[in-house]
Amino acid sequence: MFTTLFTMLFIVFAFLPLIPVIPAVTVSTKYGKIEGLVASYPNSSSPFKTVRKFLGIPFAAPPIGELRFRAPQPPMAWKPNIRLAKKHGNICLQDTAFEFYFKVYARSFTFSEDCLYLDIYTPNVSLSLPVLFYIHGGGFQADTAFRYPSDILALQGVVVVVIQYRLGAFGFLTTGDSASPGNFGMLDQVEALKWVKENIESFGGNPNKVTIFGESAGGMSVGLHLMSPLSKGLFHQAIAESGVDLCLSAIQPISYGLRYAKDLAQTLHCNTSNHKEMVACFREKKGTDIQKAANAMVTKLRFIDHMQWAPVVDKNFLNDMPINLRKKGHFSKVPLIVSFNSHEGSMLLEIIAGTSLGLNESLDKGASPTFFKSFLTKFAHVRNSR
Repeated sequence: MFTTLFTMLFIVFAFLPLIPVIPAVTVSTKYGKIEGLVASYPNSSSPFKTVRKFLGIPFAAPPIGELRFRAPQPPMAWKPNIRLAKKHGNICLQDTAFEFYFKVYARSFTFSEDCLYLDIYTPNVSLSLPVLFYIHGGGFQADTAFRYPSDILALQGVVVVVIQYRLGAFGFLTTGDSASPGNFGMLDQVEALKWVKENIESFGGNPNKVTIFGESAGGMSVGLHLMSPLSKGLFHQAIAESGVDLCLSAIQPISYGLRYAKDLAQTLHCNTSNHKEMVACFREKKGTDIQKAANAMVTKLRFIDHMQWAPVVDKNFLNDMPINLRKKGHFSKVPLIVSFNSHEGSMLLEIIAGTSLGLNESLDKGASPTFFKSFLTKFAHVRNSR
């Protein structure tokens, strides 16, 4: 047995010098030092050959306990310790239907309410480079930051920040009053922008050259930040992909949001008439139980008019409907690119058609002309009847 152990140790130490060492890099932030890792791309034709990655950085306190359904609070400092930032943060609680999809990008991950983390990709921490601030899509109800590794963008000479924000009921439950004003997910995005403004210089980014960009619900979020007084001055350019603030699903009427809140309360056996008691009851529930209850709430309105959980006019993040704010000129005047991704929404077409319009034809081989005509006819009829 001793001989076997000795042989194993000999092999380990003999080959130890051949194991590649991943270089580390440390920077200072307002909250303490962070240690990330360095990835090398020696064969890249880009201006830079390495990317410094800082993953899973907390930009706000965990929104749990009494902080559930409240505006985000700053994170706790970790000084004098050095925080390791070499792996992605938790995924925000959401329907696990897309879990198989996430596994394409990561072998292991955890769903949690403690999910207000961001990832930073930078080619050089000593420069002052433009910053790209990415907001993921997912209908305000799904997705995560680690699906958007940004090494390739960073190699072009920009600092990329990919954020997460509360989703579904946790990010957008509203009672239409002070009990739960809503827009917590949008306030998370604002908090992340503030964090970037205060700390991005340490990562080689220029806080005065921040471009926000996002796709689908992320594109809608970009449009809403243009309208929000809370976001003013936190970015300088914007790119909206396959979604803008004028989309129907970008804003949810308070009446719809209150209906969903009461449906959720009924499912969880909480008070449905007193809003403060309702939200207090929600705070006592397990996050996973809230998510399960929300998953069970399927509504046709979700696909025809508005999302089930979405931003609202709360007189804080958003003072009025985007169309009205645009007419009044109440928005940030910054350079803006509006674009549309090829095949946007195609993966949801069959779900929308079946759930909301009763068209149960398989679209595995594409949509036939007959199906497409029926879809447009039924969709227009439903829209006009509301």
